[in-house]
Amino acid sequence: MRVLRLNRLKKIATDYFKSTKKITIVENPTVEQIKKFVAAGSPVLVVADGKVLPNKYYSRGGPTYHAFIIRGYTKDQFITNDPGVNRGANFVFPIASVMHAMHDWHDGDVQHGKKAILVME
Repeated sequence: MRVLRLNRLKKIATDYFKSTKKITIVENPTVEQIKKFVAAGSPVLVVADGKVLPNKYYSRGGPTYHAFIIRGYTKDQFITNDPGVNRGANFVFPIASVMHAMHDWHDGDVQHGKKAILVME
């Protein structure tokens, strides 16, 4: 079984930053779950195949593996903080695009990685 790279991020948040927040990895999250976390004020970190995310500001077609925070939502869009570009604050992605692109590392085969998020509650 391949270990989620998100597990490493969880360990960094817990050990290095000494976070006292509950940090949870949710595999195969639903849109409703993500919206519920965001509505409760919990940051949601998404790891994704950046090559399929619709961000016109990505260079060279986007990163193979990318992470960003979902900070809000509308009916059909996620409002994100995307550190991959200068215009990443409050960048909006269609929800369907995020759910399609969401994949963990999977030893570099990102397109076949598990769908997962990291949530700090």
